[in-house]
Amino acid sequence: MEETVVTKNELMDKTGEMQEILSRVPGRIVRYGTVVAVAVILSIISLTWFIQYPEYSENNILLEKTPDGNFIAVMQVGQYDIGKLSKGQAVMIALNSFPYQEYGYLRGNISTIADEANPTNGQFRVQSSVPLDAHTMNNKALTLKAGMTGTARIIIREQKLIERIINANKY
Repeated sequence: MEETVVTKNELMDKTGEMQEILSRVPGRIVRYGTVVAVAVILSIISLTWFIQYPEYSENNILLEKTPDGNFIAVMQVGQYDIGKLSKGQAVMIALNSFPYQEYGYLRGNISTIADEANPTNGQFRVQSSVPLDAHTMNNKALTLKAGMTGTARIIIREQKLIERIINANKY
């Protein structure tokens, strides 16, 4: 066996060469990485321009049976949201008896908005129609009963995601 003897100076020279090679980053890799990073950031920003982000008014509801045998969803809407509601506006109703994850939402429309707030709680009574056939958006039939409770979601404003992010940082 031959023994190779490396002097201290040779070892320092080789170590210096290795350090120089490792510390030098090829320009092409840096440019490529920068281009990819900028492209990803611009893609995310441009996507936020196109994605709509709805703002909901979410209220507890109580099902009531009308004299003609139909059902209405009655809810109390607060001062903040009442100005954003109008007759005919779409309502998505989730009943506690039929979890929306399994059954889906009933689709209704606002039929009545009270002209005056309830003096005891300052909220407005809003009524929503309930489909006569009581089929959810997932096409599941429900057996409705007066007194059932749930939640109504009403889209009160559609806003681009980028606008929502910018507006959130204003305050």
